[in-house]
Amino acid sequence: MMPTPAEAFTPPFDQVLRSEDRDEWTTRVAAPVPHVRPKTESALLFRLGAEWFGLGTHLVASIAPVPVTHSLPTPRSGIAIHLVNVEGDLLVAVALGALIGVATTPDVAQRSTARMVVTNAKVAFLVDEVFGVHRYHDEELRPIPATLAATMGARTVGLLDWGRACVARFDDEAIMRAIGEALG
Repeated sequence: MMPTPAEAFTPPFDQVLRSEDRDEWTTRVAAPVPHVRPKTESALLFRLGAEWFGLGTHLVASIAPVPVTHSLPTPRSGIAIHLVNVEGDLLVAVALGALIGVATTPDVAQRSTARMVVTNAKVAFLVDEVFGVHRYHDEELRPIPATLAATMGARTVGLLDWGRACVARFDDEAIMRAIGEALG
């Protein structure tokens, strides 16, 4: 006669543990803990012109399609500033490429890959393309080469090797300070 399903099933904690299983689990639990790598950081990767950059994800509020922009008079800094409506919020948009000295793609707003990155400081900037979030360890950051240090060194903390390109990781505080100064 076949046992009923209730009779055939023995709850896992009611099963008798074989000595071989007990020895195996004792060995696993007693084994030393493997070296844990330092904490990871995360950055939003995006492209301005031909260059890839990373900005700390803690500064990014949202990514939005390119809205209609309304030009404002150019301030003393010479950096173009616009007003944009992103999801019902009226925000200031800064020309980040001009701010950091990177040539951007002409008519970038017309490209299907273009996006507006909105920061927690309620300032936005237009980018050619957004890859997404990339996690990395601090030790993966390489120093800025001397050829780029004069132009990029003050606003970047290092370079990340990413599968598609080399990414300049912004110094979050320095880039937000530069944006604030451009708004003047």
